[in-house]
Amino acid sequence: MSWQFEPDEDVKHSVDAEQDAMNYVLTFGAYKGQTFGEIMRTQKGRSYLRWLSAQPDTDPEFAAAHAKRNARIATCFAIYERWQAGEAAQPELK
Repeated sequence: MSWQFEPDEDVKHSVDAEQDAMNYVLTFGAYKGQTFGEIMRTQKGRSYLRWLSAQPDTDPEFAAAHAKRNARIATCFAIYERWQAGEAAQPELK
């Protein structure tokens, strides 16, 4: 009989959220067409994402989309910080 490890639902969600964040494609600006994971590879890219997440929501129509984008950015930085601390492997991009 063969056993396959099946992570708990919260772990699956966490992994899925991290993959979603790293593979999210920016649709505008200087890094248009690049994933957050690709942008995170350079200091300049990380600075851009910090700047982007700090921009105020001036249009209530886009507030929910901006909040979701900023949550993805925060997830990317959490992955990056774990990798820098040696607590995680370097993220792979799909």
